Amino acid sequence: MRRLLGVMGLVTAWAVVGCNQAGNTESQPPGQSPAPAVASNSPKPSAAAAPAGPGALTPENTKIEFIGTKKDGRHVGGFSQFSGSISPIQGDFTASRITLDIDTDSLTADDPKLTNHLKSPDFFEVRKYPNASFVSTGIKESKEGETTHTITGDLTLHGTTKPISAPAKVTQTDDTLTLDTTFPINRLDYGIAFNPQMVNPTVTIKVSAKVPRK
Repeated sequence: MRRLLGVMGLVTAWAVVGCNQAGNTESQPPGQSPAPAVASNSPKPSAAAAPAGPGALTPENTKIEFIGTKKDGRHVGGFSQFSGSISPIQGDFTASRITLDIDTDSLTADDPKLTNHLKSPDFFEVRKYPNASFVSTGIKESKEGETTHTITGDLTLHGTTKPISAPAKVTQTDDTLTLDTTFPINRLDYGIAFNPQMVNPTVTIKVSAKVPRK
């Protein structure tokens, strides 16, 4: 779903897993963050400023998470600033287009040191790549188990755009469209190659949204 799921960075969980690897943040003196990424002239996205309304994807009605695993455990993270839309929000969902723009610097993880590491050049490199995005290219009905639809689209992360496909459970009432999707991405495909021997390259993206239709 709009790579939302990713986006979901998505994008993104993959890095989470690397927090306690060799050269990780735990080897640094207390209070010292990893070396920042090289600054870029790329503007920070204004995604969070978009007004809410019918079809709007906002931090108030949508949750974007990622889960990364490593040899001795797992970590969960997400993004707190983003905007997007499902348009049109009325009518047949397969005719809709999903867009999502994520502020990568809004990344948080279940450990403060890991949050800093994920923002560094080892992973998301947020100063150089301040945003990630997803744009759907197709939605089709696909009923299997709890899945009702398959969403395909282009996920842009770490300066690289790749096509993705995500199974989704979509339910609609007169007032609300509810969407849930969980899908994997390979962070190596996006040039995020930190220690793949210790940190699993596969990252799970989870997106859940409850979007107003009126």
